[in-house]
Amino acid sequence: MRLRLSSSKVYVIPITLQTLVILLLVVLLGKWRGTAAVGLYLIMGGIGLPVFAQGKAGFEHLIGLTSGFLWGFLVAAFVVGMLAERPWAQKWWGPFGLFFTGHLMILAMG
Repeated sequence: MRLRLSSSKVYVIPITLQTLVILLLVVLLGKWRGTAAVGLYLIMGGIGLPVFAQGKAGFEHLIGLTSGFLWGFLVAAFVVGMLAERPWAQKWWGPFGLFFTGHLMILAMG
């Protein structure tokens, strides 16, 4: 997907399975451990480990053009973890609602 902000630059927003993995992680680990794992992921990428999309790393990605997606991971992890503790989330259709809500939150923040 390409995002054109001006006539001279084209910014590419990579499409990955990160959102799915983040939401699976928080559902499997729980609200607090899942959110802590996502926070650790952001810290690791911020200090220079190549864990972000396309092997990128560095603090500039946490404040750059697509940083909303990264911070959306953290917010969505906490909210989805909180919602996963509700009784309706234990039903067969519960995970669909959880993942839909989580993806909407990440995309809205991006």
